[in-house]
Amino acid sequence: MEDTGEAHLHALREQFEPAVQLRQKRMDKGKVKTQGLSDNDIPQLRQAWQQEFADIINGIKEELPPWREVNHEINLIDEDKQYKYHLPHCLQALQEQLHEKTNQYINAK
Repeated sequence: MEDTGEAHLHALREQFEPAVQLRQKRMDKGKVKTQGLSDNDIPQLRQAWQQEFADIINGIKEELPPWREVNHEINLIDEDKQYKYHLPHCLQALQEQLHEKTNQYINAK
């Protein structure tokens, strides 16, 4: 068991070590160093990132994904659901004021 745990930790260290080293190199008392990158490097970096993340940034595929053993369905409208909805109404005492105000908006230019 200990060998498996140590092997797992070793694998994690190997996986994250380059990122840790890069961060340590870039940090200098809270300031980020450029590490020798210039404006000329930007097109190469952009192209590398576009190739790496092409599946994300190239838009939506016009084909459906393949059928799986379990296909999920999201029902946006439940046709069997009955909603209780009461239309709002104005009190009899305030209807005249409501009509006056409504007419002001209707007649506004």
